[in-house]
Amino acid sequence: MVTNEVAGISVEKLKDVYFYGETVTVPTATVYINGQSGKATATVVTPVGNRETASNVKLDYVGKYTVEYAYSIAGKTGVIPYEFNVEYRITDLFELEGKGSF
Repeated sequence: MVTNEVAGISVEKLKDVYFYGETVTVPTATVYINGQSGKATATVVTPVGNRETASNVKLDYVGKYTVEYAYSIAGKTGVIPYEFNVEYRITDLFELEGKGSF
């Protein structure tokens, strides 16, 4: 939950959509509160509820992922969520017989 005491967060933007099987580098984040700053700890929550703290996460599930940035700065704690979706590429859904491409 983000409270109005958080003055800001600095984090590289995640894309809205990734594809199944890709590996995402989870960006680091800095949170600013009351003139103080500190690094947030990132946890990736998969669509099936698994929690991963690695800096590189392989996208093994289709659906909504959440990156939770947890912080504890200036006596304040909280979590700032960022969401993205993972989809199949259309070419992952079927095979073409014979030669050719589309």
